[in-house]
Amino acid sequence: MRTLFRPVVFFALLAIFAAVVQSQEGNGTGGESDGPGTNFLLFSPGSPSATTGGVNVSISIQPTTGYTCTSVTISAVNQSGTTLATATIKNPGETATQNFTGLGSNVNVTIVVNSVFQNGGQFDYPYLEANVTTK
Repeated sequence: MRTLFRPVVFFALLAIFAAVVQSQEGNGTGGESDGPGTNFLLFSPGSPSATTGGVNVSISIQPTTGYTCTSVTISAVNQSGTTLATATIKNPGETATQNFTGLGSNVNVTIVVNSVFQNGGQFDYPYLEANVTTK
């Protein structure tokens, strides 16, 4: 009888422990996580778009609760890795736009977007990249 009783008690205690631990997970707000959300940096619809000898870029910026986007750097880089043009926008708000001109006709460029989001002493660095060929 003892040999049967010990495993049953062990599994009962294990089940109770698992139930207690599971009830303590999360922040009790119905599915939201305890950690920070996500800072979004997205190309706006239709962006980047080729122009004659250039590229128009528009970025949508969506910081998570408590964060602010402090800067966005948009660069046009050719296929050999040379930066053809760059622009840094400080405290951009909800959108950042940049029109690059004078890049040349029929040039394949990579648009590289680096950003800095800040919440006090915490930082996040979302990054985007897209290819476009100028007209």
